[in-house]
Amino acid sequence: VQNALKVDGFGLFKERNFLTELQASGSQLVGTSLKHGDMVYLKQMAGTSSRRTSTTVLESQAFKTSTSNPNSARPSINVIEDDVDQALSKADGTIKRERDSKLCHHNANGRCVHCSALEPYDESYLKEQNIKHLSFHSYIRKQTSGMDQGKYFVFDDINCRIKPGCREHPPW
Repeated sequence: VQNALKVDGFGLFKERNFLTELQASGSQLVGTSLKHGDMVYLKQMAGTSSRRTSTTVLESQAFKTSTSNPNSARPSINVIEDDVDQALSKADGTIKRERDSKLCHHNANGRCVHCSALEPYDESYLKEQNIKHLSFHSYIRKQTSGMDQGKYFVFDDINCRIKPGCREHPPW
């Protein structure tokens, strides 16, 4: 970060208590314990250009630099899905409806609004069947449907804080 952004006076650390500092390096590091998704902590150091030496700095000798293919540094991760997830990914996932003789005015092979399959997150179907909560797979399918296919997915701002003084239920 310091080399890329030309910023002095900051240190990157592996722990929240700022003990193990990560040394700036221009090459890709293979031997570190950092992986994709790990948290790193940034702390402003005392002074603008002086580096603090009292912290434990990971020496560059401990790192193995990679000059070959950049993708070779990333270990391949084999994720094994549950049987249920594999079965659900193969399934169509839509709710099939039969032809209604009163509302449908087409032949047996045709489909209209009244007899076409519904998505599992259809609000009218959920209200009609008195379903209160979506399944996880239905929710993911809802978020990744549409024109953008989930590219611009907006996270809900969920507040999971414990209300102070609430004694109506157990804390969990």
